[in-house]
Amino acid sequence: MKIKPAVVQNRFYRDTEYDIPLRQFCREKGIVYQSFWTLSANPALLRHPSVATLAGNANVSKEVGLYAMVMALEGTVVCNGTTTHMVEDVEGLAKVKEWVEREENGYQWKDLLKHFKDATGDNNPERMPEESADPKIGGKSLPRHKYREM
Repeated sequence: MKIKPAVVQNRFYRDTEYDIPLRQFCREKGIVYQSFWTLSANPALLRHPSVATLAGNANVSKEVGLYAMVMALEGTVVCNGTTTHMVEDVEGLAKVKEWVEREENGYQWKDLLKHFKDATGDNNPERMPEESADPKIGGKSLPRHKYREM
């Protein structure tokens, strides 16, 4: 008997090219991709203009802004293992959702998400994600992985 996994939890950061091939595989197979190490490993994404703009517009922290952007990547959820700011995160994500759903913000949200997807490589999976603004983060590339059929 084969049992397909329901969730794949993996580190989400630039050195693994934000797991683009793995996340695509998961979407195709109906598997949820759960990003792990989302805040700690992504100081450059925390400073990304799309994250900063979203955080400012929705009146949330940049950490919540990053969570919201990552969760907007199709089939992706965030593993939030905190015990100290969980309420703030959940309430903040609700504020982001309210901001996104306002008709007057639709175009700006799509534009912010497009630029965020450029940074993670989601808009062009054949190309490396944009170089990080932080020289300590970017530059290293791991080989693309091949995932076997399930």
